[in-house]
Amino acid sequence: MASISSLTGSSSTSSIYGNRNVISGLASGMDTEAMIENSISGYKNKIYALQRQQIKTEWKQDAYRSIISKMVGLTQKYTSYTSGTNLFSNSFFNRAVITKANGKYADKVSATGKSSNDVQISSIKQLAQAAKYTKSADSLIEKASQAEMMDWSQPVKESTIAGSMNLVYGSNNLTIRFGEDDIFESQQDLVDNINKQLSEQTIKTSGGAGKASEYLEAKLNDDGRIVLQQKEGKDNKFYIDSASDSIIDNLLGGKGQIGEDTSGRVKVFGASKPQDWAEDVSMVDHLKERSISFTLNGSTKSVSFGFLEDDEAKARFKELDEDTSLTEGEKSKKKTEYIADRLQKEVDKAFGKDKISIGVDEVLGDGGQVSGGKLNIQAVKKLDGSGNDMNNFTLTVNSSAGRALGLGKNGIGNTLNTSWTLGDLFGEENEMFKQTDEDGNVNYNGEQELIINGKSLGKFNKDTTIEHILTSINSNADAGVTVNFSKSTNEFVFTTREMGANQKIEMGDGLAQKLFSPEPEKLYTGDMNLWEAWGISYTNDDSLNFSFDTHHILMPNCGLSADTTLQDIVDLYNNSNEGANGKTASINPYSGEIEIVDRDGNKLDFELLTYMKGYAYEEDKEDDFPPIKIETTKKPLAVYTPGQDAVFTANINGTEKTMTRSSNVIDLDGLSVTLKGTFEQEAGENEPITFTSTTDSDTIVDAIKSFVNDYNEMAKEIHSAYSTLPYKKSSGGFANYEPLVGDEADEYSESELKKYEEKAKQGILFGDSDLRSLYQSLTGYIQGSGVDGAILRSIGIETAYEDGMTTISLNETKLREALEANPDRVRDAFTKTTENGASTNGLMQNLKTTIDRYASTSIATPGSLVQKAGTPLSSYSLQNNFLQTQIDNLDTQIEKWQDKMSDRIDYYTNQFTRLEQLINQMNSQSSALAGLMGG
Repeated sequence: MASISSLTGSSSTSSIYGNRNVISGLASGMDTEAMIENSISGYKNKIYALQRQQIKTEWKQDAYRSIISKMVGLTQKYTSYTSGTNLFSNSFFNRAVITKANGKYADKVSATGKSSNDVQISSIKQLAQAAKYTKSADSLIEKASQAEMMDWSQPVKESTIAGSMNLVYGSNNLTIRFGEDDIFESQQDLVDNINKQLSEQTIKTSGGAGKASEYLEAKLNDDGRIVLQQKEGKDNKFYIDSASDSIIDNLLGGKGQIGEDTSGRVKVFGASKPQDWAEDVSMVDHLKERSISFTLNGSTKSVSFGFLEDDEAKARFKELDEDTSLTEGEKSKKKTEYIADRLQKEVDKAFGKDKISIGVDEVLGDGGQVSGGKLNIQAVKKLDGSGNDMNNFTLTVNSSAGRALGLGKNGIGNTLNTSWTLGDLFGEENEMFKQTDEDGNVNYNGEQELIINGKSLGKFNKDTTIEHILTSINSNADAGVTVNFSKSTNEFVFTTREMGANQKIEMGDGLAQKLFSPEPEKLYTGDMNLWEAWGISYTNDDSLNFSFDTHHILMPNCGLSADTTLQDIVDLYNNSNEGANGKTASINPYSGEIEIVDRDGNKLDFELLTYMKGYAYEEDKEDDFPPIKIETTKKPLAVYTPGQDAVFTANINGTEKTMTRSSNVIDLDGLSVTLKGTFEQEAGENEPITFTSTTDSDTIVDAIKSFVNDYNEMAKEIHSAYSTLPYKKSSGGFANYEPLVGDEADEYSESELKKYEEKAKQGILFGDSDLRSLYQSLTGYIQGSGVDGAILRSIGIETAYEDGMTTISLNETKLREALEANPDRVRDAFTKTTENGASTNGLMQNLKTTIDRYASTSIATPGSLVQKAGTPLSSYSLQNNFLQTQIDNLDTQIEKWQDKMSDRIDYYTNQFTRLEQLINQMNSQSSALAGLMGG
């Protein structure tokens, strides 16, 4: 707030002249300071009036903020899900109701809440489950895990622009980076790389946030040079703040483009030819200062190629170079073999022997001659008698010299590396990325759409990483699935977000099929021969016995033939009485197993047994009919488990019903039961799961008592604020207690000042219509009307009227009785909402809605009192509210009048100073004349 203390203090303690170098009235004998003081009294009065108005506005602001604080505090304590006394939460009331499951099978469920009905569970046939789809990534890594040939006959290109370039756009900092292995064959390649990096960074402006590529772009200008510029319609501060020396010298063409520039002009890259961005070096020079990293089962070790500079390596390479009996391809292969041998020794030291093998595969040219060799790096396998790997090591290999080593930019491995791109997996020039631009030029920058469950999850190009695709799936709820990748098993695992038989996982055409669906030739189809598909031997005495818990179905009555297919078995079952009763068999294309569902789509459990002719089925001869073990000759690369509903039998008040639910958490007349396992009672057994509930009344009662006290305190402050009159004199008239300004407070002691201010603040919000409306709304809800009001009173939430205002009174006895008799009724009185199906809102929803309307601290939808006065609970509102605008305007006016008063003081001071000077001159002249005249 503006101050005038330096201009208007008492003459006994300060001077009106302030820091002015003035000797008041020395020559004239006049009290010039008092004269000026009188002449500016009008200005002082104007400033004092504005200050009083400003202080009153601040008092109003403080009074509103105190009310806002209590209102927000009430909602945070009693309607926030982070609060332990959340009366708006069903779970708060349910936790206070302790429910116990009883009986032999009690461990198969858990329960919360309480029902007024007699609820029992007689059986749980199956649990609800989400659909699940597991897909091996083995087929994907086939290309990405294979090294390319190391070509020792050709120089290796090294980037001369490796480093970073820092950009400033408005208040945003962006970074463009180029790696040592980033080689650009054309100007357009570099332009595309810069634009890709911009698309992965964010710019924030007053208008919102967006990708940096929406504001900036790299492009080729008409004279063939690369430029970096703001997009059309964008106009902001933009410049290159700094860059690595390599970029300055070999890309920017000097430091002329570096430094702050508010014009936002185009940045022209002076060195804009690909030959400026790379240089040729020998393979040895390229490798000797680099290293290769091996990550085995999560443990990473690095091996330096520094050994290429030792005497052994130099001698071996010299020997090979001088061997005229070898072709260049053979020399290249043997150099690669030398590298492999040296790496093998270092890897054995780092991890131990028989962990990683490093060899070389021969590469032949078109004519069958040796062209060179490529590294073959594998995790060592330890096979059991069935040919299964007992080690299951995971291995990834990376190097900054990846391209020269034939490992590619992102390395190789036997498990999927989620940093690999689609280009790594399918090839940079795969037909899936092929497109023709508007000029008819072919490129491989096309995009593939990812569709799961009929929903598009975006379009992706060859530079998109697998990690980015997985993130896109998990961040989009529309498809109804989530996905995780396990490095340990090298598998993608898709799970539907919800449970139930209606949940599905379907990979759409295009990218989803290429990434996540097994090859068609690996799927089981109906035309497959039964015996070949299942890997079992055929005998002409075999039949199949579908063994259910309650019955057995023999299929067929005559023996099976050598030509029986999977579809034959499915058709036999579906055309039987079982099929007529609504059961359906099908083939799981991923496992080859027969699956059967009932008419509601629920999967049925059964066992498939062999049946030998000549034997009648007898319970005690089950060993004569052993289960069929499907030995798959074609291991599927995906396993799909369909979603299923929970199926259970409940007995409610003596009525037994079999029920189907899509979740394992079920509501039975207010009792929330979580199904945890399955059970069927044995014949003649009467052991249903029963439930007993007790209520921890103290927890709920204490919370409601606390709420009543806090509500009443808030309501009293609201009512007092608008209903309390300004302070009156003993005679009955209103006292004029204005804020004290200037030196008015000097005559009061500290205690007197405190009392004075209390009187001055009294009634500061008297008659406020917003507060009156707020109080009336709150009162209406706590009193209730109709059925809701009757329910509140029946559970002990009553009202009292005293001193002109209504408050809540709590009948604790009624509340405890209601909690014991019907806790759900108490819960609903507080928590119900029309949004969740109730006909009316409960007490807490009504109070919260009203309080939010007046005291919401949301920036987007602030409450009316917050808009008026702001609150420390919302930092944005402190400077963005109606009263603060008034205070700021008054501050501006005070400063303006202070400036006017200061100018006036300067004017009078100058006049009186000039008068003093003239009088001094006259006195001097008079003294001189008197001296001349002999006086």
